[in-house]
Amino acid sequence: MIVTTVAVYVKPENIEDFIEASTENHKASIEEPGNMRFDVLQSMSDPTIFLLYEAYQSEEEAVAHKKTEHYLKWKRTVDIIERDLLLVPEIVIESYDVTVSEAMKPCFDSVSNAGGWSKSPSYNDKGEWSPQ
Repeated sequence: MIVTTVAVYVKPENIEDFIEASTENHKASIEEPGNMRFDVLQSMSDPTIFLLYEAYQSEEEAVAHKKTEHYLKWKRTVDIIERDLLLVPEIVIESYDVTVSEAMKPCFDSVSNAGGWSKSPSYNDKGEWSPQ
């Protein structure tokens, strides 16, 4: 299973447009082969904070999602909506037996998810640092 999560702050004046675009993308995405879940969640305590959560059965199906017309339409729409901030996960290094690039991979993957990729392009298929 491939799970992608993106936490986004949306400017107050763009909330309705973001919800509309994300809801339309959600409705089409849940009909895709391999889609297991697709949620668009809005914070109850701060309506400018959203969490997008999507799960696909395989990497291939997650990649195929990003090539669909409904995803591309969503991306074109939200790309013009200015976002204030992207939240990235806290990274806890529990062992000094890992390299900095290994420890930072979840952070880079999260930022890449926000850009529409399933993982950071700076890592190869084995998860090794391989900047392009």
